[in-house]
Amino acid sequence: MNRVTQNVDLKFKPFFFQFQKQSLGPFEVFHAHKGMEFIFVHDGAGRVILEQEKAEVQPGTLICYMPFQLHKLVMEPRVPFVRSILIFEPSVLSPYLRIFPQLRSLFMQFVENPSFPHIIGPMADQRQLNELLGGFQAQIHESQPEHQLEVFAAFMIAFLRQLPPLLPCKWVPPVSKATSGPTHHVSKIMHWIEQHYMDDFSLEQLGKELHLSSCYVSHLFREATGESISAYLANRRVREVCLLLKTSSLPLQDIGRRVGLPNIPYLCTVFKKVMNVTPNQYRKMFNLHMTREPDSE
Repeated sequence: MNRVTQNVDLKFKPFFFQFQKQSLGPFEVFHAHKGMEFIFVHDGAGRVILEQEKAEVQPGTLICYMPFQLHKLVMEPRVPFVRSILIFEPSVLSPYLRIFPQLRSLFMQFVENPSFPHIIGPMADQRQLNELLGGFQAQIHESQPEHQLEVFAAFMIAFLRQLPPLLPCKWVPPVSKATSGPTHHVSKIMHWIEQHYMDDFSLEQLGKELHLSSCYVSHLFREATGESISAYLANRRVREVCLLLKTSSLPLQDIGRRVGLPNIPYLCTVFKKVMNVTPNQYRKMFNLHMTREPDSE
């Protein structure tokens, strides 16, 4: 399957958010993001296609796209399509949910479980969610860039708290059980990398823990995501390097040890390949960005 991955620019911010963006459809092609995406439809009508599934979209519909999930929105061409869009990398939010085990469990269902409801609504009453999204927009504009990650985390906690009553059936934290299949294996690969990206990578060890051959693990992952495990791992490590460059004054040597790239020349090579700048240039650019555009969105 030919997968088209579109990267939203998250170089200087931990998330991408647009409130009540308006346009006319149809306008999208099949694509996927490396991050998580939530879309709330304020106005418009059409349908959403997730992989091979289709569903109707109306005002008050909330859509969640999993990382790397192919999707497309096809909206009525002569009706304004108004929606709020939030895209972010799940790893950015996860640390803030550790003290909220039920919310974290709910969030991980959206991230990893393709059978979990990812299309919610249409909601009979949109006011509370509209107010929450509008408040988030106002807080972003009022906050300094170095505080926006905290604003985002607080918003997501409030946002996730609203979702259980809106799900098609009563949600309770799931009991862990064994499943099988390519999607499950890819989720386990991503989870394993999340737990071990700071260590020396061993494809053989990954395959051993999944009880699969290393060649088959590589094939499954590339087939599902369109990229190699090594590329995904490099992106995950670089994301962590970016976060540490933005939020700490740690020297590059310490950052490298924390992300499994203790060889500084190699770290710089990997980082520049992904970000098109060196780590030191990135840190300077981020500091300049904060100084120059404190209210930019």
